[in-house]
Amino acid sequence: MEELACSVCGKPATGTHYMSVACNGCRSFFRRSVAFNRTYNCKGMSFDLQECFERHRCKRCRLSLCLSSGMNPDAVQKDEQCKKEKCNAEDIPDSLIVHQPQQIENKFDKMMINLIVMDEAHDRLRISSYCPKLLAGLTIDDFFNGPSKLGMPFEPMRTQAYEAMSAQLVTVEVVLKYKICMDLSNFDYSKKKLWMFQDIVYSIEFIKALPIYHLLDDCSQRTLIASALACSNFTSAFYSYSHHSDRTYYPDGGTMSWNSEIQAQAPGSTLLHTGIIAAIREAQLDKREYILLKMILVLNPCLFATLN
Repeated sequence: MEELACSVCGKPATGTHYMSVACNGCRSFFRRSVAFNRTYNCKGMSFDLQECFERHRCKRCRLSLCLSSGMNPDAVQKDEQCKKEKCNAEDIPDSLIVHQPQQIENKFDKMMINLIVMDEAHDRLRISSYCPKLLAGLTIDDFFNGPSKLGMPFEPMRTQAYEAMSAQLVTVEVVLKYKICMDLSNFDYSKKKLWMFQDIVYSIEFIKALPIYHLLDDCSQRTLIASALACSNFTSAFYSYSHHSDRTYYPDGGTMSWNSEIQAQAPGSTLLHTGIIAAIREAQLDKREYILLKMILVLNPCLFATLN
């Protein structure tokens, strides 16, 4: 695994500090700045925070970078501020004291590393030769049982370079309106993938690899697997965003497309292939934020109420 870099200065990170990946130097700088309520003047013109910090060693821009990277002032130990102001520990509400913060940060950092490893395994499964077929009579039981295929040594799905291609969107609304019967018996799985189906299967395998999955009973496991659709949509959206596409883009070079007629008939379905990507781009999600949000989608407790 690649060494994590500090989200502020780019140097090797020592862990998660105050809710963000950082080195010891940036961690200490942020702690002192918050605990002592320090203010700084910009040495440049603040047009580019990173450039101003790197060229002028500007403390104001460095503090802004700390905050924008996700460092949380509330996570700074309150006793640092107490020492500066010479106040008594009894004056601080116990709810504001972070007990054993280093242990908490180390535990969070280990959890984050495990999630990154799992997500990388999910990405590898998407581009592997594992290509389940959509057959008549297929049920959730065909994927529910058995160990997760995440991490299994599958071969790559193809070795030659991929050429850009267009995957025509056939929406649910159109299928129901015109009573279209989709015959996929002759679909050549050796040359391409049926992504909207296979991505759901890959997400099921991702969910089955979660440690919490094995602590649940059968009914709860099935309920958790029901979030595979949301997981697959979010996974493909972030992949598309990472490859600078404004609509769903797949690892084999396929890009989802549709004409104006389909856009008018099923605006909701077409929005699914652009709206999530646009939201990710607007939020400028990085890899760690994406993984955490992905876990929230998978473990969303609202799903239980909805399905019940």
